[in-house]
Amino acid sequence: MSAAGRLRRYLQELGYRLTEISQKYMPDHLQVSLILTVIAFVMALLWGGEGGTFCDPITIILAWGKGFWVLLTFAMQMCIILLTGYIIAVSPPVDKILAKLAKLPNPEKPWQAIFLMGLVANILAFINWGLSIVGAAIFTIYIVREQPKVDFRLLLATAYLGLGTTWHMGLSASAPLMVTKPELYPGFSELFPEAIPTTRTIFTPWNILIFLFTLFFTSGFMAAMHPPPEKAVTIPPERLKYVEKWEPPEKPPKEKMTIADKINWWPGWGVIFFIGMVIWCIWYFFGLPGFAGGAKGFAGLNLNTINFIFLFAGLLLHWYPVSFCNAAMSGASRIWGIVIEFPIYAGIFGILRYTYLAEAIVQAFVAISTPRSYPLFVYWACGILNYFVPSGGSEWIITAPIIIPAGRQLGVSDATITLVYAWGDMMTDQIQPFWAIALCEITGVRFREMMGYCVAVWIPYMVYMSIYCLIIPLTL
Repeated sequence: MSAAGRLRRYLQELGYRLTEISQKYMPDHLQVSLILTVIAFVMALLWGGEGGTFCDPITIILAWGKGFWVLLTFAMQMCIILLTGYIIAVSPPVDKILAKLAKLPNPEKPWQAIFLMGLVANILAFINWGLSIVGAAIFTIYIVREQPKVDFRLLLATAYLGLGTTWHMGLSASAPLMVTKPELYPGFSELFPEAIPTTRTIFTPWNILIFLFTLFFTSGFMAAMHPPPEKAVTIPPERLKYVEKWEPPEKPPKEKMTIADKINWWPGWGVIFFIGMVIWCIWYFFGLPGFAGGAKGFAGLNLNTINFIFLFAGLLLHWYPVSFCNAAMSGASRIWGIVIEFPIYAGIFGILRYTYLAEAIVQAFVAISTPRSYPLFVYWACGILNYFVPSGGSEWIITAPIIIPAGRQLGVSDATITLVYAWGDMMTDQIQPFWAIALCEITGVRFREMMGYCVAVWIPYMVYMSIYCLIIPLTL
């Protein structure tokens, strides 16, 4: 057997064994959020006081409760993006496109389907992390339909790549976008006297280069792990309900339609409101003569704008409002995990934000840093924090006042620290079930079923990103 063949056989065995272990020992994602809350509580008890000292339990409980509801707006945004993304994906025009794309790989070579999924997930994440959450999840349904021999667990882990490895390198990267307008965020005007343009972060050759490497490396790595036919786990019969093709409701005969029916089935609603949405988007992104505001460019692409576009695009693509509502009812059953678990993670955020625990973790890494090693320690410190606060913007608000001044003292530029923070914020995403909630709800998979493959790709990803942090210029 050639060296390449032996390497592939090793990767296949690695992914298979890790997945066996995770299925045996890894609890479901709801229980993971509860376990992480307990761990955060214990850590705060030991180091959550000022200066990294003991913190009394009542203070921690109050911090936990204070943070519990801070993500309500974000949770609602996530529910809408998941719901509207599902509505668009099952609309007749998009259904045909996704079905044709899913037929491109050779059914006898399931690794090709995995590689395609990796490219789709990573590219969508670079464009916008919200698009990747729902787009990759929906695309898995079409891959399963057209590629019956693909390993279902590996496919889902690959669909998670965008959120785990590339989103904070892309156009919706929280920290690099926040520092372009620091006056919009509490305390950032004083912390960043001058805005940092994306040409010094997202669009630097260093960031683009590592994105392209990650795009092909992670996709190829996952494809190489596809198990042989005798070990592949295809979708079981009880899961078929999650990938059944959604069918639009049948339109009643014209002669039997009441006035109410004609209003409900009138396609003009979608056309009118889609035109209104397009006009607003033109003003918002590019500006309109005679109308103030707008012209926000790429920086204006956020969850609210995506949801706004998705909502009326879905209404138009379904053509008939009744079809749109029927698809919405079908998709609504898939958002319960977000509703329940986001407040739990917000409680963890409260423990870190309203005690001194986050500061203690970061300061411990800063204390042992040199100018050359500082980016690496920022990467690791923020990666550890990310496992407990899996929200790039929230964690940046917590850590920026600590790591930015320390970096200046060591001669590391704000732009370099911001970019390294963005990479570090993704460091543990691939093995954190928070962002997989939507993926799990759409496909019916349990996180532990894909966790082994996630760990397998996370190890080399974490290693080469750590090395990259050691060579990145300190003065971007």
